[in-house]
Amino acid sequence: MNNNFYFLIVDTETGGLDPKSHKLLEIGAAVYDQEGEKVDEFHAMLGPDDDCNLEKDITLYALRLNKLAERSVDEDTANGDVAHNFANWLIEISNAYNPSLVGQNINFDIRFIEEFLGYFGYLKWDEIFGVHHIDTIAIAKLLSLKGIIKTKRFSLKHLAEEFNITNPDAHTAMGDVETTKDVFFHMMGLIK
Repeated sequence: MNNNFYFLIVDTETGGLDPKSHKLLEIGAAVYDQEGEKVDEFHAMLGPDDDCNLEKDITLYALRLNKLAERSVDEDTANGDVAHNFANWLIEISNAYNPSLVGQNINFDIRFIEEFLGYFGYLKWDEIFGVHHIDTIAIAKLLSLKGIIKTKRFSLKHLAEEFNITNPDAHTAMGDVETTKDVFFHMMGLIK
């Protein structure tokens, strides 16, 4: 029997803050073992809505923040294919690793992914992981309350600064997945 623990860390880049009216633009996800070693990953930049009728907006602030205008989208991959591939990948990694779902403000990412996958008929994706959802903000608030960390600001940027973690690819899904992993494992070390 495998006694290892695994963590699925997800991050999204979005066209705004409301999954009902703003587009999901990028999905990043990676599975890490209990030592912080990556064992699997998924990444997709979502294309224009020519294969579906999402008709959602992208704020100019989101474009500037995420630098999405500077990055390329795979125009040959339809959003429906991304949804199908991501859903299958989630099932595969769930069966292989039974990971806990981790994220920085995880409910934000869950809501955007839920809206996107739901459009293509894949509902309640986060339920694959049961109640095993871990939000790094909740951990950071507890550590701050106990005086273990100094920051009172809990954005990924501020937590990374607290632990001297650099994120050269900030506001990219995979860059933020990697930084969230570093912040998460650093905080877990402080709890020990």
